[in-house]
Amino acid sequence: MPSTTEKFIMLKQFSVTCLEFLVSIGEVTSNQINESGWYVKNDSSNKLKGKNFCAAVSRDIEQIPFILIDFSQPIKSLAYSIAHESIHLAQTCRGDLSQEYGYSLWKGEEFIPIHAEHPDYFSKEHQPWEYEARELEDTVRKHLYSKFSFLK
Repeated sequence: MPSTTEKFIMLKQFSVTCLEFLVSIGEVTSNQINESGWYVKNDSSNKLKGKNFCAAVSRDIEQIPFILIDFSQPIKSLAYSIAHESIHLAQTCRGDLSQEYGYSLWKGEEFIPIHAEHPDYFSKEHQPWEYEARELEDTVRKHLYSKFSFLK
C-alpha cells in the first residue's frame, strides 16, 4: 500500500501522462497547460464522497485549475477517473469550460448542471463538456494504461 506521498506522486504522474497525450493529439496546447499552473489536490474535506466521485476538476480562489482527488480510493479507480478528469482540465486550460456559481460555462454558453445519474448527463445538448470527455476518455485511458501496465 503506497504512502500518501507516494500516491500523490503517482496520481500527478498519471495526470501528466494523460495531459501530454491530449497535447499530442491536439486537444490542448502545452502552453495552455503549463501557463495554467494546474495541480493535484487531495480531497481532505471529503467533498467528492457525497457525490460518489473519485475525482473532479475545479479552480481555487486564485482561479488556478486543479484535479481534486479522493486519495482513499483504490489506485486503479483513481487512474480510471483521472483519464476523464484530465480531459476536463484540458477543457478548462484552453478556456472552453468554466464552473461558475450554480452553472457551467461551455464556450461562452451557460448550462445548468445536472446530476451524474441523470440520463442526459453525457448528452451533447445538456452537457457538451461531458459528451466530449466521454468521447475521448477511452483513448486517453488506453494510453495511460499502456504507460503504466500495472493498471490493466
